Order: sequence, then structure tokens, then C-alpha cells
Amino acid sequence: MTGVQLFNSDPNHEFIQMYNVLGIPHFILLDQEGNIINSHTKRPSDPDLIPLIESYL
Repeated sequence: MTGVQLFNSDPNHEFIQMYNVLGIPHFILLDQEGNIINSHTKRPSDPDLIPLIESYL
């Protein structure tokens, strides 16, 4: 899988709390500046993700 992969198993970590990560894997869609578009987005393999990404290009 390409892209940035992060792992943090501490349920009290600020990132985990801030983005309400309830399990792994957890996918977050970012824009070109690194701003969060969707903190609970679809898996990269989900074809419905393509139109969502294209809508932000």
C-alpha cells in the first residue's frame, strides 16, 4: 500500500482522541495542504472513494 502509514496503539494519544480512531485500519482523507477533508473516509480499495477524491481536485 502506498501513502503515509501511521500506527499508534495508545488509546489515550491526542491524535487517537482528536480523530476518534476506534480501530485499525482507519482512513483519513487529506487535501493537498494537509487539511482533513474526512476523518472517517472509505478504504483506498473502495471504488466510491474515487469520485470523492476527484471532487476535491
